[in-house]
Amino acid sequence: MTAPWLIIPIETKIRELYGKSLLAACAVEAGMQVILGDQRVISQSLHRLPRGLYIDKSVSSTKLAHFKRLRRMGFPIAAWCEEGLAYRDKSAYQFERISSTSMDQITAFFAWGQAQGNDVVEVAQKTAPKIHVTGNPRFDFLQPALRHVFDDEVRNIQEQYGPYILVNTNFSRFNRFRGRDDVVQVLRTRGLLKKGSHEDYYQRSVDHLGEVFHAFATAVPFLAKSFPKHKIIVRPHPSENHERWRDELAGISNVRVIADGNAIPWMIGARAVIHNACTTGVEAFLLDRPTIAYVPVEHEIFNRLTYFPNAISRIAVNPDSLLQTVSQALSQDRPFDAALPEKRKLAAQHVANISGELAAERIVGILATLSERHSNRPGILRETGARMVSLVRFNAARARRFLSPNKALNAYMDQKFPDLTMGEIQNVLQKIAEARGTTAPHAAKHPHLKSCFIIRNDNDC
Repeated sequence: MTAPWLIIPIETKIRELYGKSLLAACAVEAGMQVILGDQRVISQSLHRLPRGLYIDKSVSSTKLAHFKRLRRMGFPIAAWCEEGLAYRDKSAYQFERISSTSMDQITAFFAWGQAQGNDVVEVAQKTAPKIHVTGNPRFDFLQPALRHVFDDEVRNIQEQYGPYILVNTNFSRFNRFRGRDDVVQVLRTRGLLKKGSHEDYYQRSVDHLGEVFHAFATAVPFLAKSFPKHKIIVRPHPSENHERWRDELAGISNVRVIADGNAIPWMIGARAVIHNACTTGVEAFLLDRPTIAYVPVEHEIFNRLTYFPNAISRIAVNPDSLLQTVSQALSQDRPFDAALPEKRKLAAQHVANISGELAAERIVGILATLSERHSNRPGILRETGARMVSLVRFNAARARRFLSPNKALNAYMDQKFPDLTMGEIQNVLQKIAEARGTTAPHAAKHPHLKSCFIIRNDNDC
């Protein structure tokens, strides 16, 4: 009997590659075959995919038509929300990211933790049985056993840069990728924006982020001057305009703006990690690094001190307190954070896979049961018709891109997902296998899909 297929698209390479490769490896161990690769290519080429379980990265209202197309072609759908760990405003998150009609189309939803699971149920109460609190495979690599995957990278980073302080930024709604529309226009285009007070709300959120951005742009040179023996490494969010940071910080000898590679080894190797209301603050905390939330502008909605990533960090509210907190992080005289036990309890409410069974293993166990329960295919005429429609859409989209290329969009998407090579995927799978004490599955280039790979057991090749 042919092994069932699992389709795993990747939107942002540096953020998702390791977690989704781990999920692929666990799925192969459970007897599945996997297609893993560029989300753009996969979503445009559904007619070329074998029927199988499709893992999507969100359940917003913008996914509804996509989900319906998948189901017409016989793909059961499971999903999680990549943005579902840390959101500044619960109501805005629920409005933008959780759609009850999209949830109706899927067979399972994997929550980061109980906190997010509860927030999803508030929006989509009927779909509560579909929600599984598993954690996210990205965070499996924060557990001690899998951190070793990054040992070589950590060593290389430290040898190249010496002692460094890491500043992670998260201002993409203000510091937009060059040539991209502002966030209000994007939300309006997607049908996620109502006129009046709703539009004003998002503009105020952008204005707030602008204040924080400029405060960080001022704080980094201050840190560089205060700690001349340390490099200050600034890692912009994958969706930000990285060149703007380079322009803002040009000419400072011990500052580097670096956006390459997974963020985890950079956090492991850092003497201290600074963020503002960012998921990387949660990652740094769970990696046992001195974690500092710099909150120079507090806001009752958009940036509270009690907001989860801030709440598990040490807080600094101005340049002087930032200097003092970083100095303490660099000192070995006393523990950095006396409130660690309480903060770990808070973290456990939001992250289900802090310890114990890996999220990837839990998810694959659930997917195996879904594969068995949803093995019925649609009628042959319906499926064939849906695949023909997908082919027509594919050709039409290719023609539009050729006749009227959107250079800004293409550059933005290439920043989020540059090419993925065979050597990269093999290296990641091998490192994961060594850390887990298993054998790496076989990976081969997909014959038709660029930056996509078929991952399976050698016996299935």
